[in-house]
Amino acid sequence: MPEFINDAHRTIFDDTKHIAGWQEPEDSQALFELGYKHGDVLLEVGTYAGRSAACMIAGARSAGRRPKYYGVDISAHALEMTKETLTSRRLMSMCILFGGTLEQFVARFPIQPTGVFIDGGHLYPDVAADIAVLRRILKPGTPVIFHDYPNPDTPGVKQAVDEAAGTGLITIEATPGCSAITTSTKLCEARSTSPSAAAFYIPKLMGELREQSRAVSDRISKSLTRS
Repeated sequence: MPEFINDAHRTIFDDTKHIAGWQEPEDSQALFELGYKHGDVLLEVGTYAGRSAACMIAGARSAGRRPKYYGVDISAHALEMTKETLTSRRLMSMCILFGGTLEQFVARFPIQPTGVFIDGGHLYPDVAADIAVLRRILKPGTPVIFHDYPNPDTPGVKQAVDEAAGTGLITIEATPGCSAITTSTKLCEARSTSPSAAAFYIPKLMGELREQSRAVSDRISKSLTRS
C-alpha cells in the first residue's frame, strides 16, 4: 500500500478524475507530492485541461505554501480548458498560462522552478528540447516528473529521459504509474538564487492593466457611438 501524506493526498485522484486528461492514481499522487514538497514555483509543459495543475497546486496548498504556477502549452484550446479548470477551482490568481514552447516561455519569464512536470510533445526531439531548456534554468536537486515515460506508444519520452540520465544531467528516482520522477544534478546551469516574485507578479499585473485599458476603451467607444 502506498504511504499518503494526508487525506487530501489519498483522495487526489478521485477529486480530479472528472477533469479531462489521462492519469493513473500514482500519477496524481506523485503530482500532489511534488506540489506538497516543492511547490513554491511550479512549471508545467503540456497543460491539456488543467488536471495535473490541479493536483500540484492542491499539494502545495495542503502544505501551507503560496504556489506560483506557470502552465506552458502550444495549444490555445488546451490553455482555454486549463483556464476553465483553474477558474472553477478558484486558482487562477496564482497562475500564469503561456501559449508557446518552453524556449519561448523562458525568454519572457526568467523563473527558477522548484518543481516541474513535463507532458508536452512526446516525440524524442520535443522532449530533448525541453530537457535542454531545463538544464539552463534548474538548480541541482530540482524534481522533474516526465509523464508517459513507460508508455510503449511514446518511446521518444523514455529515449530522451534515459539519454539525459545517461549523461548525468538527471537522476531517475522512481517510475510510479506512467511517470518518471527525476532529480536534476549539478550539471544544471542555473545560479542558486531565490525564485523571483517579480517574474510572477509584474507580468500578471501588466496583463490585468491591459485588460482594464481595453475595457475602458470599449466603454468610451460605445459611448461615442451612442452620442
